[in-house]
Amino acid sequence: MAGEVRVNGVYIGSSNNTVEHGNATVGGYWFGTGLAQTEMETMYRLMTRYASSVGRQRNTAFWGDSMTGLGSSDWVATYMATREPRRTSYNGGVGGQLAAAIQARFDADIASPTTRRQWNQVFWAGRNDIRAGFSPADTKARIDAMVATLGHTRYRVIEVLPRNVASEFTGSSLRQLLDHLNSLLESTYGARFVRILPSLQAMSTGSAQDATDVANGVV
Repeated sequence: MAGEVRVNGVYIGSSNNTVEHGNATVGGYWFGTGLAQTEMETMYRLMTRYASSVGRQRNTAFWGDSMTGLGSSDWVATYMATREPRRTSYNGGVGGQLAAAIQARFDADIASPTTRRQWNQVFWAGRNDIRAGFSPADTKARIDAMVATLGHTRYRVIEVLPRNVASEFTGSSLRQLLDHLNSLLESTYGARFVRILPSLQAMSTGSAQDATDVANGVV
């Protein structure tokens, strides 16, 4: 499926890249043999292009878990350097962390003499909370607290993605919790909440596997 991919009117890129399954996984998400890098690049284009749109402040901090940090592959730095070479980015992604731990790191930064409080902010927290038994309200409260501390509106809150496992397919109990969390976030943050799953699904090639994934509500 080719063409432009946009989210809330922001151009993300071409949908010529495909979403295909195979043997490659990144952070528990399937992205297809040989295509894991392509799909992660797309995800980070979504994040960094939104970061570019949130305000005139040139620097941007990204807060999250492994989906933000992605181990040694710092896509945040890569894409911010490409998209906005005059900006400084901070990748505050730490693998395996719950929203509470992300908030604790954020709070420590806010309290430090070199705080990034006035930077643009991108929050992507909650991926690990659902499976750890925390309620959507618990996770949202952590995100709300970080946003409230900022004192400005130059931020985005990113949709928490489902994993491509049966226990998180559309209609499953875990998926219902995840969908509820995203609905709460969207209701609170409106245009500052960024849904990225539809854009990733829009990159489908129309293959049988892609059709199955989209039907299951995943990528």
